[in-house]
Amino acid sequence: MGRRAARDVTEAQAESILNAVLDAGINYIDTSIDYGLSEERIGRYIAHRRAEFYLASKCGCLVGATPAPPGQRNAHVFTRENIVKGVEQSLARMKTDYLDVVQFHASPSKETLEEHGALDALLELKEAGKVRFVGISATLPHLSDHIATSVFDVFQIPYSAVEREHEAAIGAAAEAGAGIVVRGGAAKGGPSEEKRSGWQWDRWRLAQLDDLLAGISPMEFILRFTFTNPDLDTTIVGTVNPAHLQSNLDAVQQGPLPPDLYDEAKRRLAAAGSEPRSARQRSTARTEPANPRRYCGRCAEFLSEERGLSKEDDHASGRRLCVGHRDGNDDGVGERRLCPRCQAQGAQGHRPRAGCPGRAALHARSLEGLRAKSLFRSISRGGG
Repeated sequence: MGRRAARDVTEAQAESILNAVLDAGINYIDTSIDYGLSEERIGRYIAHRRAEFYLASKCGCLVGATPAPPGQRNAHVFTRENIVKGVEQSLARMKTDYLDVVQFHASPSKETLEEHGALDALLELKEAGKVRFVGISATLPHLSDHIATSVFDVFQIPYSAVEREHEAAIGAAAEAGAGIVVRGGAAKGGPSEEKRSGWQWDRWRLAQLDDLLAGISPMEFILRFTFTNPDLDTTIVGTVNPAHLQSNLDAVQQGPLPPDLYDEAKRRLAAAGSEPRSARQRSTARTEPANPRRYCGRCAEFLSEERGLSKEDDHASGRRLCVGHRDGNDDGVGERRLCPRCQAQGAQGHRPRAGCPGRAALHARSLEGLRAKSLFRSISRGGG
């Protein structure tokens, strides 16, 4: 249990939440060398329950470095010496003689891992029995190269309903036989309205999914959306609040989203900028969020050109409207064309409003049989 932004975690909170997650049947704990006091607290409060959970940490974090200020990250050093020192330190801190998973931190390139023997060092630690599975916390564009090497047992990848850029890469990694650990699976949000901020939640509002919620909260919807992905093995959700822990467990136990609802949500989210990227295309979501002026303020339809408001647009909300809504058509979607996927008469992109016959039903995998029925980060900070 370490530190996230300016929020401190007390020893009592750390002991309580770590034991609560194990009591609830959660069996995968994720941490890192540079997550403040996280590793020490795991060793202090749940080392005696080691047989009850899989333990994952990270490497590449500079051993002995002064902790970075809140919200910042120290430089990572991918040398043989630093990798070995880091794993040995993690073993000592957490009072264990093996780690189930060790992941390279910060998405280094293939060349970086090979240049000074970092990858070889971790593979040797695996052969020695100190590490069971070798993984990497990775993003595009480096992620594609790492999948192609067939070296990694596990990939930790950012993904949620409002951050779908890595969806295709997740599928490729799963097809290659690797385990998939998702981080950010709850969109880095919080159960309360005041905590829903950032570009992820801007996309949520732009996608206009409220009519799909059917009485459940946005957080429950997003968490279940993450678990509906058929390639996911488990996801990381952080909290130090026992009530939030229970609400997340309750959400996951509801199972995957119904296929039709999942399909509809993905289409609306794609129109709001949350869509898969090609394996070689770098995600630009963090620096280039979707521009609200490019989407209809009522139906989130993509608008073909960027311009200011006209007299037909919605001046009350300050948002542009699609041709259909500007013309007073309650169904909206006035800018229609042939669907690029099935050539049926459709709306911009591949919107479901046009009744496109080319949609294939998505069959979500049951949550039964997941290696971990849920995964909650063992510290109170995000990142990967």
